[in-house]
Amino acid sequence: MAVRFVSVDHDTPMLLPPDLRDWVPADHIVHFVIDAVQLLDLTSAKINHRGTGSAHYPPSMMLGLLIYSYATGTFSSHKIENLTYENLAVRFLTGDTHPDHDSICTFRRENKELLENAFHSILQCAALTQILKVGDIIEARAAERSHQETEVYRQKLEDRERKQRETGHKPRGKAPAPPKQEPSSKDQYNFTDPESRIMKTGGGFQQCYNAQAAVEVESRLIVGGYVTDAPNDKQQLIPVLGSISSAAGKIGTTLVDSGCYSAAAVVQVDLEWTLVRLAYNIKRLYHISQVKKPAVA
Repeated sequence: MAVRFVSVDHDTPMLLPPDLRDWVPADHIVHFVIDAVQLLDLTSAKINHRGTGSAHYPPSMMLGLLIYSYATGTFSSHKIENLTYENLAVRFLTGDTHPDHDSICTFRRENKELLENAFHSILQCAALTQILKVGDIIEARAAERSHQETEVYRQKLEDRERKQRETGHKPRGKAPAPPKQEPSSKDQYNFTDPESRIMKTGGGFQQCYNAQAAVEVESRLIVGGYVTDAPNDKQQLIPVLGSISSAAGKIGTTLVDSGCYSAAAVVQVDLEWTLVRLAYNIKRLYHISQVKKPAVA
């Protein structure tokens, strides 16, 4: 039976002009930015004067464009100009107009004080309307971390109790401390890239990810890889080997950087490869036995 696809027509023009509000969800943050900017006093905004040859864009729109772009992680005036063409929310904010990067850069340069005051005012407005929930965000992450640490804490207690039963003596060392429920002073949150983490790098500390790759030695081709928010490379050996594509074939030898080495991981890898080789040999022996089995008359 033939498959019926949805018709995608790039040529027929729309019979009625589209309403961009139908393409932007009602709870989208761009609506808040537009409304919040309308409440600000923009009489001090510096704009280009008549006779300069440049189009006059309303300060409220230009300010809203910068605030929304910054809030969503775009800072380059060239990239902001591109958003006015490519991003539906930005096209709605600008009323389908397209200020060029020079106009954007000039407005930003000449209205530094206005921008600073506007950002503070909009953040206060967002907090009052409960759109901005910085505390709840950090507390949610603290609760998630506490849940993970509680499992580790419980496992440590069980190990200590088991050792005490086996040896009849109290285990050495301090008893594990229970995890804290409240956020710590080091808890942070990145609004433009919430899944990233602060990690130690060669140049200090940066907000980033930990990228891992598996490379075939002879061809130098990448055969597997993934990105994680865990900073410790010693925990990545098993996951990165698991990410290797089956198209790469059977793995004979694994070379591991010292930063990824841990005894537990090596033991697990060696066990897994042993099981793989065992399963392969069993399958091979079974195939040989089937071939050599005499035919029954």
